[in-house]
Amino acid sequence: MARPMIADGRGHDVFPASEEELLQELRRLDGQFRAEREPRIAVIYAEPKADVTPKLSIGLGADQATVCYDHGLSSALSRGRSRSESEIGYAYGDGYSEFPKWTLVSKEDALAAAREFFQTGRRPTNLDWVDE
Repeated sequence: MARPMIADGRGHDVFPASEEELLQELRRLDGQFRAEREPRIAVIYAEPKADVTPKLSIGLGADQATVCYDHGLSSALSRGRSRSESEIGYAYGDGYSEFPKWTLVSKEDALAAAREFFQTGRRPTNLDWVDE
């Protein structure tokens, strides 16, 4: 299996060699997005060279994070404690996506999900999910 890749949507792609490098890069991106005052999505591709690969998208740059898992035609959103239908938005590349605030989970839970995804390439088990 090829190493996973983190993409920030602005042409900065990183191939972390370890869980530690993965978490360092996600924390660096979170700090950068916070400094820019623009929450953004970072995407982890399980096998970046594959035609269809599982991916985990994490909304960073805010106090909490939204997590989205996609593989083929199936996708799921994280389910946090909020029941709010109001939305939070994240930039990615030149685009912008909005998600219900009920998708917000703690930053540490999002990073734990990223760690598990890095290890397995599968939907993380530490979060509750809502299938789309």
